[in-house]
Amino acid sequence: VRVKIVHQRDGYIRGEDLQDAVGPATRLVAVNHMTNVLGTVLPVEEFADIAHDAGAAILVDAAQSVGHLRMPRSDRFDYLALPGHKGLLGPQGTGAVFISDPDTLAVTCYGGGMVGDVTVDQFTLLPCPARFEPGTPNIPGVIGLGAAIGLVEELGVEEIHRHEVRIGHRIHAGLSDIPGVTVYSPPGSTVISFNIDGMGPDVVALLLDHKAGVCVRSGMHCAQPLTQSLHPRGTVRASIGCYTTDEEADTLVRTVRDITGEKTAA
Repeated sequence: VRVKIVHQRDGYIRGEDLQDAVGPATRLVAVNHMTNVLGTVLPVEEFADIAHDAGAAILVDAAQSVGHLRMPRSDRFDYLALPGHKGLLGPQGTGAVFISDPDTLAVTCYGGGMVGDVTVDQFTLLPCPARFEPGTPNIPGVIGLGAAIGLVEELGVEEIHRHEVRIGHRIHAGLSDIPGVTVYSPPGSTVISFNIDGMGPDVVALLLDHKAGVCVRSGMHCAQPLTQSLHPRGTVRASIGCYTTDEEADTLVRTVRDITGEKTAA
């Protein structure tokens, strides 16, 4: 198996970038819908057309986008994976995978509840999805996820997206106005990566928590090749949700300004 990385430009991967990377030997194109480092939204429907024209399947990682913005139709993709605990506000340990053709995936984990018939020397599997769900199901998690999805639908994904983008612009503008702060995400992103010059991202994250109770993530964000291209030690990442308020956004910006001022004074 050979993996080819399509490098981003200014936080984006464009159709022509992917087109240059695929060929007759390409079997799978795997891509984020929204990147978890920069918050940029990629044209996955265009990517699906490019992949299929090359004879390849496409897997879309919707971890950062589901519940935050309107999703493209899942039948455009061969595989689409999403968690329940992020934008859908559900319990941890829940999620879903959409599979256009279950016969393209081999079963790799076996257990109760997935077998249709058993003899002394062979067995048959139940149809999808049961064949991919061995063992005791996470019934409380599924019920909780269903209730959480109901809340997201009640709030409205379009309204959630408008709110989060507005907050994103507020944070981006505030951080960009602070000398010594580098913001990597484009304006309006709902995932905002930044650094303070001369300070490690882990230190900044600890100070934000200690000074104002602001919780951010720091480091490589499970995307080391991309994050290291921005900074060797990673970034500070602020993520916006439907519940993020103007006051919380301003607290983040004000505390970052205080931290940079203390660093300069020292």
